[in-house]
Amino acid sequence: MADYFKFTWRCVRQAWRGCWTKANEWAALLGGTIVFVILYFARHRLEELKFIEAPNTYWGVAGYGLVLAVASVVIAFFVIFIARLVLAPARLYWEQFRKAESLEADLAVARGSADLGPNWPIRELFFYLEPDALDRPHEKLWERAGEQVRDALSLGRLTVWGRPSKTKLGDWVGERAALRPIVKTYWEKAFFTYTFFEATAKDTTHCYADRDTGRPAYADLQVNRDEVLKLWPGDPGDLAEDYANVRVADSPM
Repeated sequence: MADYFKFTWRCVRQAWRGCWTKANEWAALLGGTIVFVILYFARHRLEELKFIEAPNTYWGVAGYGLVLAVASVVIAFFVIFIARLVLAPARLYWEQFRKAESLEADLAVARGSADLGPNWPIRELFFYLEPDALDRPHEKLWERAGEQVRDALSLGRLTVWGRPSKTKLGDWVGERAALRPIVKTYWEKAFFTYTFFEATAKDTTHCYADRDTGRPAYADLQVNRDEVLKLWPGDPGDLAEDYANVRVADSPM
């Protein structure tokens, strides 16, 4: 029973909130129309009671206009309040439903975020895209893979993490830089050094940006394996056709 009264009270509050504002907005149209209808159908009774005689003084006209204005607002308020009160349970339900959906979406993101971090060295991505990259050096297969990867990074389809190794002031000094995501706009004027093919070259520069951008060079590039497999689920060599002919990563803009 207590829950019933609590819910009813919430419905009343929901209906009351903003009701006077709506009543003032709709007083002339809604309240005025209702007052007109009441006066029209009750005119004979009001004539008997001598309540509809036209005022013949300035104060009478002012008072009559004031009464009609107040009556219009009050009637509009009650009509709107009753309508909102009837609809309040449904409005409360959908309000809570949307909140629950939003919380579930946030929870799903939180659950999945643990699997979206860096867990695959960049060289493994290149070997996945071009398994024979080092066995056929004359074909420069690593460059073909690099074009696909740069396109994916520039378009925001793939996330990569790295540690700054060089800045516009020179080599990174002090403690080893923390791993951080590299924004997609970085790859508009950035290039791979391909030193990451050496397993022991973890702390060497793996990519660098055009010097005019002032952006740092990065070492220890890593990607997320699940994200890679979702982006290139089949034979990687056949997926270059999925990209637009215009190379976004090479755009000077």
